[in-house]
Amino acid sequence: MARGRLINAILLLALLIPLAMVGCSSDDDTTTPPPANPKATITSPAAGDTVRSHLAVQFRGSGVNGAGNPLHPDQLSWFEVMEGEDDVLLGTGESLDLMMPVGDHQAKLVAYETETFTGTSTVDFTVADPANFPPVATIIEPIDGEDYLPAHVRTIFSGNGTDNEDGDIADADLHWSSSLDGDLGTGRSLEYNLSPGTHIIILTTMDSAGIAGADTITVITRSRPANPVADGNYYFGNDFWHRPGECSIERGDVMGDITFDVEEGGDTATAVINDIAGGMICSPEGICELSGELLQGNVWVFSEVTVGDMTTRLEISISVDKPDNAVGLFRLIETPDGGPSCIHRGRIGLALNTF
Repeated sequence: MARGRLINAILLLALLIPLAMVGCSSDDDTTTPPPANPKATITSPAAGDTVRSHLAVQFRGSGVNGAGNPLHPDQLSWFEVMEGEDDVLLGTGESLDLMMPVGDHQAKLVAYETETFTGTSTVDFTVADPANFPPVATIIEPIDGEDYLPAHVRTIFSGNGTDNEDGDIADADLHWSSSLDGDLGTGRSLEYNLSPGTHIIILTTMDSAGIAGADTITVITRSRPANPVADGNYYFGNDFWHRPGECSIERGDVMGDITFDVEEGGDTATAVINDIAGGMICSPEGICELSGELLQGNVWVFSEVTVGDMTTRLEISISVDKPDNAVGLFRLIETPDGGPSCIHRGRIGLALNTF
């Protein structure tokens, strides 16, 4: 009997030892947790946002990998979620600005750590037409950032305004102003003798509902009244061409020799340009005779000629400190009969002719 109890005890001990070992682990054993998913975060648009249909939807977001480190923008993809269809790729990166159609939308940002290891975030927003679209003002001339406009002589301003409901804005509702000189005038185009300095130019328009729109540029005008331009021969050439608006006529470099004749003590100036290169026609002989005004040392001269069905107007406005280089603006306006004008603009430099 005692022997039987001993055998049972041995058997029970044999069963308990393996179970005890299963519940124990050595200090050297480690358990590797499953890797964390990457995470995508959308910061714009916010959930429930309504974006006006004339504005771009600003998509902004970011992503981190499983370790919490930022993902490269190329690892972020934006999609529009389409009900019952495949998602449509909108673009990649942390930032997208897109025009979206009117209606309800769901955007999805996918953060890719690998092709199959991703994190996603979604946001619902709405694009809707406003009760009234604001008008749009557009400045064509001068060009934003110009820093070589002569002061005191004529600066040409041109622009327009359009409205979704009203169409083209009338001249009387296009208002020009300068941060230095105040009100400049109204209309699609005007001329104004700006004072020297840095000007913030604003074109403001208003639609029939009283909603305003504006366009803004910054230009710098310069003057050297202490050393006005004098009679003499100068070489001139343009550094670049800029063609505001739609302009199909191509132009190459324009350069030549210009002779100034300035009325001493007066306010008029004339110029004759010879040896023009670049295909510009001022007269059948290729000679441009320009006349205009002298104001506080700066010169504005122009010439206009019609050849066939094309009217060509040449304008030069300069600030010259003889015999040093000058800065100025070269405008060539070509207007075909019955067609819109094509405006070529170039920054020019003049230097005292040495021959």
